[in-house]
Amino acid sequence: MKTTGEMALAVHARAAALKQGRERAGLIFAGGVSTVLGAVLIPLIGVSGGLRHGVRVVDEAGTALLVESAGGYVLTAVIAFMVGVIVTVACVRRKKRR
Repeated sequence: MKTTGEMALAVHARAAALKQGRERAGLIFAGGVSTVLGAVLIPLIGVSGGLRHGVRVVDEAGTALLVESAGGYVLTAVIAFMVGVIVTVACVRRKKRR
């Protein structure tokens, strides 16, 4: 029969293994979601303006350097950022509940 100290160590080891398993499952889930979002992002870029754009040579800075067809890139980036924020907030709230 195990002593109290050995049983406590066994319980702590099992709890650590369960926690590691949950963290691994969360990482696999996050990786899968990132892969899916990346797979969706590539076609969106292609549809919104193509995978090519030009840069004008002017003496101004900022958006004046981009051609008009770059709007699709900006829209895609804003949407991707918003999805990233939503996923991050959902993950933080989920972690707080645990």
